[in-house]
Amino acid sequence: MGILSSTVKIFEQSSIILFGIYSSIRKYYTPLFQSIIITL
Repeated sequence: MGILSSTVKIFEQSSIILFGIYSSIRKYYTPLFQSIIITL
């Protein structure tokens, strides 16, 4: 039971980290992609 709860905790933390990375990438690269699309 302890192994399961620690695995769930690790999964939650990694998903939060991945979501933060994804949102920061989207925030910085969306204007870049839009400018590329506009120039095309």
